Amino acid sequence: MLANELHWSFVFGVMVVYGISQGLGGSLAKVGTEYYMKDVQKVQPSEAQVYSGITSIPWIIKPLRGLLTDVVPILGYHRRSYFVFAGKHV
Repeated sequence: MLANELHWSFVFGVMVVYGISQGLGGSLAKVGTEYYMKDVQKVQPSEAQVYSGITSIPWIIKPLRGLLTDVVPILGYHRRSYFVFAGKHV
């Protein structure tokens, strides 16, 4: 549907830029992190997986948190109260 509204080259460009920034950037960060954990910190592979799993928890629950802020209002506000709880100024 997006290609019908915009030119196909725009959609292709967005996909390429997103792939480069997320795919390539994430891969390079992973290589650096694995090198640091294995060679510098001497962490065992099983322990490294635990650390990787713990640091990915916020990204795993992000869709649930977004749904929660949209569905459950606190004091009549949908997102403002969550910003306050997160320590951000509104």
